[in-house]
Amino acid sequence: MRKFYILFSICFFFGISFANAQAEIYQTLTKSADSLFKAKEYKKSTYTYTWAFRVNGWRGTIGDRYSAARAWSMLGVPDSAYNHLLRMAQQ
Repeated sequence: MRKFYILFSICFFFGISFANAQAEIYQTLTKSADSLFKAKEYKKSTYTYTWAFRVNGWRGTIGDRYSAARAWSMLGVPDSAYNHLLRMAQQ
């Protein structure tokens, strides 16, 4: 029984540290995507937003979804922009 508690504790703390690392990567990527958007690097911005959502299990904040929709729109890809707006509405 003691081995079970030790194993459970290790898995629990590993899961927490993985979730924290995942959140940090997501935030870093979205900040980078926003900077790319401001520099009018729309294609790079859309790729970076997509990577951020992928890292975060395809979840994103409403603000980040809106920013991704803006980037796709500026790139001239309305289907992808609309997809992000729909995901915002579903949250």
